[in-house]
Amino acid sequence: MPISSASRLWIILALGATMANAAVGTWLQLGPWRPDLLLAALIYLGLTSGPAPAVAVGFLAGIYQDLYAPQILGIHALAHTITGYVAGVVGEKVQAEHITIQAVALFALTVLDETIVGATLGLSGLPGFLLVHAVVSALYTTILGVLLVSLLGDWLQPREWGRHHESRRRRVR
Repeated sequence: MPISSASRLWIILALGATMANAAVGTWLQLGPWRPDLLLAALIYLGLTSGPAPAVAVGFLAGIYQDLYAPQILGIHALAHTITGYVAGVVGEKVQAEHITIQAVALFALTVLDETIVGATLGLSGLPGFLLVHAVVSALYTTILGVLLVSLLGDWLQPREWGRHHESRRRRVR
C-alpha cells in the first residue's frame, strides 16, 4: 500500500520534531522545564488529521520516548496515545485551523499528557505537580508550538499541501 503525501509529510515532521527535541531540547531547557516539541507535533497532527493517525503516531512517539528515558516502559506510549486521540476528536469537533484554538488545545492537551505521566508514575503531591510542573511545561510548549506553527504556516497543513500538490500535478500534465 503506497504512503500518501500527507502521511509522508507527518513522518518527516515527527522525525524533525524528534531530532529538534534531541538537538535543542537541553538548550531550550529553563530549570526543570523543557518544551516537548514531539508532543506539540502530535497534538497538531491530531487537530488537523483526526484521531486515527494521531493515535498511531502518539503510540510510536511514546514508545520512542519510553526507550529513550525508561522509568516504566509504556507510560509515555499510554499518555501520548490518549493525548493523540483526544486531539483528533477535538480537531473533528471544532474548527482547529484558527491559531487561538490550536494554542488552547496545545496547552490543555499538554497538561493532560503531563498529568497522565505524573499520575502513572505515582508522584506524590499530584495537585502541586499539576499546578507547577505540568502548567509551566504546557505554557512553554504552547509558546514554542504556536511560534513554530506561525513560522511554518501552510507547510504544516497536510490536507492543503496534498490538494496543492494534486492541483500542481494536474497543471503539469
